[in-house]
Amino acid sequence: MTLTVTVTKFDDLREYLTGMMGRAGHHASDVRVTFGLAGAILRRKDDGDETEVRKDGILVRIQGNRYAFSYNHGTQSIDMRRDNVRGPTLHSFTNATPLAQIMAVFRAV
Repeated sequence: MTLTVTVTKFDDLREYLTGMMGRAGHHASDVRVTFGLAGAILRRKDDGDETEVRKDGILVRIQGNRYAFSYNHGTQSIDMRRDNVRGPTLHSFTNATPLAQIMAVFRAV
């Protein structure tokens, strides 16, 4: 069973991000891009929609569509997927991804 937490406050998201960085362990330096993604998610998520924070990722609605963001250990990236963490990968983000590209992806969804 997957534990899901609904994020209703910034403190909840901060707690999740801190935990995710801890779980990434020695990969933590590979996921600094998370902070740029967190800002983009907060900016673009649908108003009034509850963001689901799970051990395997974050699920959020943007423009009425559901997206999941989760760490991919194989590619050491954060994948953006359609509908859930097992949905088709739409984009992968690494520390090499420029912030301008992250913002372009979020403007297009």
